[in-house]
Amino acid sequence: MKISTMSIVVGTRACNASCPFCVSKMTPRMGELPATTDIPVRNLRKSLLFAERSGVSTILLTGKGEPTLCPDQVDFYLREIARNGRFPFVEMQTNGFLLEDGGMDGRLRAWHDLGLTTVSISMVSTDPAENGRYMAAGKRRTETAEAVRRLHAAGLAVRLNCTMVRGVVDTVPRLAALRDWCRGRRAGQLTIRELTVPPRSEDARVFAWARAHRPSPAGIRAIRRTLAREARALLTLPHGAVVYDWAGQNVCFNNCLTPPQDDRIRQIIFFPDGHLRYDWVYEGAILL
Repeated sequence: MKISTMSIVVGTRACNASCPFCVSKMTPRMGELPATTDIPVRNLRKSLLFAERSGVSTILLTGKGEPTLCPDQVDFYLREIARNGRFPFVEMQTNGFLLEDGGMDGRLRAWHDLGLTTVSISMVSTDPAENGRYMAAGKRRTETAEAVRRLHAAGLAVRLNCTMVRGVVDTVPRLAALRDWCRGRRAGQLTIRELTVPPRSEDARVFAWARAHRPSPAGIRAIRRTLAREARALLTLPHGAVVYDWAGQNVCFNNCLTPPQDDRIRQIIFFPDGHLRYDWVYEGAILL
């Protein structure tokens, strides 16, 4: 069995964003818990052992909600990861909202010292008002550039994780502008992915919004053709995502819900109730 990534679910479904396409609301709950002391440490350590023996290179701290709302749990997981395996890359996925005003600068430095290597910021647009309209229901602007600056100051690498929504980053010119924005702010990696619609959904309203706002197939084909023509393919990941160098910017075309293929599993997922799974959608995809 070959596994690329181990995802660890941090916290609950609590989130300070309001994304109308939230994939967490569309996929089953599957046991997230709030308190660090409630996490079955024995199962976590067995899961980390399995990950190491299966060739996992990257641990991803993610959530069904927003991980930075549970900083003590992030501390806990980083310490356990450092004690229980040799993983070169430890990443965290976040909307970045709490990183923008400097209130978490001390935590970021501490997480760096505990082994965190990369922070991946989920976004729709680099325009503060446009991104806030989609991710914060228009209640606030998002200052992604400031979050990137503070992450660099803490010694952390940065990836922007852009969900392509119809009418936003869904054309070649808009993607090229995003590429240039990343280069100008030293956001070393850019991941783009089509708005995800799982085969079934726990939330009919979110599911309907996501279906209605997926980029057009023609726009996606144009982006793929442009990358094939203008960029250099550097790497094809085990689950099929392709990493490019496009005018000096690292760009990965990805999908966040990839099913297993043969004996290759894109990721295993540790939930705070102690279960280890290999799919976000199907509760029966369970290992522990």
